[in-house]
Amino acid sequence: MDNQVDFQFVLDALLNKDAPFPPTLLYELSSIQPDEINSLTAVWPEIMLERRRALLEDLESLTERDNLLDFDDIGRIALQDPDAQICINAMRLLWQAEDKHLVPQLIDFLKTHSEESVRAAAALALGPYVYLGEIDKLPAKLLHEIEEELLHAARQDPSELVRQRALESLGYSGRPEVPTILQAAYDSEEIAWLESALSAMGHSADDKWEPAVIKKLDHPDLSVQLAAVHAAGELMLDRARGHLLDMIEEEIFDEDLHTEVVWALSQIGGEGVRTAFETLIEMTKDPDETDLLEDALDNLSFSEDEILFDLMDIDPENQDDDDYDIDFDEDEFDF
Repeated sequence: MDNQVDFQFVLDALLNKDAPFPPTLLYELSSIQPDEINSLTAVWPEIMLERRRALLEDLESLTERDNLLDFDDIGRIALQDPDAQICINAMRLLWQAEDKHLVPQLIDFLKTHSEESVRAAAALALGPYVYLGEIDKLPAKLLHEIEEELLHAARQDPSELVRQRALESLGYSGRPEVPTILQAAYDSEEIAWLESALSAMGHSADDKWEPAVIKKLDHPDLSVQLAAVHAAGELMLDRARGHLLDMIEEEIFDEDLHTEVVWALSQIGGEGVRTAFETLIEMTKDPDETDLLEDALDNLSFSEDEILFDLMDIDPENQDDDDYDIDFDEDEFDF
């Protein structure tokens, strides 16, 4: 029997004001066809506001659990919505789209939108495109335009929130102006600016920020501590390993901080990390904690593979299994 749901049935369910939208139909919105995109675009304004908002939130949650789902087309439709919250949710849904055609609209939001929250979301959404430009996957001219707009926003937007989000995205940039702005934010010692500075440091791939990040791993404000731990993971700071291992061994009572520490250690890797994760798995009776640690072990293996490929000067994305046959003693490597 054909299990495919007719798309008109999905549209009718979205438009039905007398019944909740069936959660099972959310999956029918993944990788929709051009004619379906046109049909949904035509009826989108007729869908109840709260349902449009909830739909974007539900789709984002699904993508976090299953990265094979593709709701980018829904995000592009929602990006045209007049509702500020829907625009923000659309930008979040399109976070990994890597579509340079979205850049002009994101820049327009950053420059002209009346809502502070939308400008801030746009500033943040431009960050991945700065990164793409830095690794030569975006035209240099477009990268320059993005950086100019983010620099302008970081210096002159009337909203402190927008300036902070612009700084976070500029963390990916190699522009010479950025370190000065970043350092000033860090030196301010204001909580929100410290968070943004640490986030930008994590994005920078520059180990010159190592002392600044390490210094804030024990900051009394939880939000700053979270940002520092995440930055340590992004920068893969070996010097943070021992401190982070001590943190999980002493038990962390904040769930978000515990998750960040586990993730950071899976990025950093090295002596004692795998053993610590395996010991925690043996000790826990919480299935969610087991899932977290097993995911961390998977990420740790990936990180270790990347280190190994770097040591052998091999690009794993451009190699086939038969291209090399190397024997080595794992004890020689600090895994």
